[in-house]
Amino acid sequence: MKMISITCHKCFKIFERPKKEIDRHLRNGRKYFFCSLSCSTSLSQTIHGKVKSNCLFCHKKFETTTHKKAHKCCSRKCACKYAQSKVDPIRHIQSLQNSFRNIKTSRPKNYPKQREFVCVMCRNTFSHLMRDGVSVIKTCSKECYSKYASQWTRNNPNCGGKLGYRRFPYGGYKMDSRWEVEIAKWMDEHKIKWDRSRKRHMFKWVDNDGNERKYFPDFYLPEMNVYLDPKNDYYLERDLPKLKYVINKYRITLFYGGVDDIKNHLTSLLTCDILLV
Repeated sequence: MKMISITCHKCFKIFERPKKEIDRHLRNGRKYFFCSLSCSTSLSQTIHGKVKSNCLFCHKKFETTTHKKAHKCCSRKCACKYAQSKVDPIRHIQSLQNSFRNIKTSRPKNYPKQREFVCVMCRNTFSHLMRDGVSVIKTCSKECYSKYASQWTRNNPNCGGKLGYRRFPYGGYKMDSRWEVEIAKWMDEHKIKWDRSRKRHMFKWVDNDGNERKYFPDFYLPEMNVYLDPKNDYYLERDLPKLKYVINKYRITLFYGGVDDIKNHLTSLLTCDILLV
């Protein structure tokens, strides 16, 4: 912290103060600086002398100063009574009534209001406390929300999976299952480079109803130019037409199935590379 030497305006003693503090006082219009409280008080008394004045309420003489903000009454009691005598009683009562009326009717801006909605699944009417008038609640319960999310996932062409499922973080990514985490760890142990960027690896396919959808493989191996998509038996049977469509249209190498199946495919590729070398 930078310090500046200053001369006291009363005793002419040199003292130090921080530069930021001095700059702040100068911006506020301060002209004099003092080394202590006694110096500032004594100078104030010399500039503003003591005088005798009459109290504005009881007209009793008391001692005050010539300062513009000096006391005009001899005590606080006289000051309160003098201030009350200058107030118009009718206007004062009206202002009090208005203030009480505002207290009863006023509410904060974000005060929650009760709104009624209709559930999109069961069509039942339900109420909810809302802080704004823009948001909309579509479902009345968790059961209806899970049904709505499942229906929205099936109808949405840009969604690659179900909503609200658990995530498993690993390697700076959020995996969709423990199988993906196991395969990623296995590839790291065998020093196989992999990528999981959905922005760079996306394929479009058409379902049986003629809707165009998007498919995102789980892994891409840049050194082998291979895609991986681990699936259990249920999802494999359901997504098999999609996988075959993507393989035949884009002519890519895609390994899918269980964890052991994918590990066996990668092991065979590694052994072939070693034999070629």
